[in-house]
Amino acid sequence: MTKHQDEKKTALKKMLDDKKALSKCIREKGDINKILNERGIKLSAPLSC
Repeated sequence: MTKHQDEKKTALKKMLDDKKALSKCIREKGDINKILNERGIKLSAPLSC
């Protein structure tokens, strides 16, 4: 496996982990903004809370 393929897998794994964390936060009615800031996630549209 090349370095480029490793980077793709790492990025994909990070995205999936972020998605799981957000889903869990939503299910548990947690603070979404806290999760976004901790993980450095940027959304394309602002949240309307």
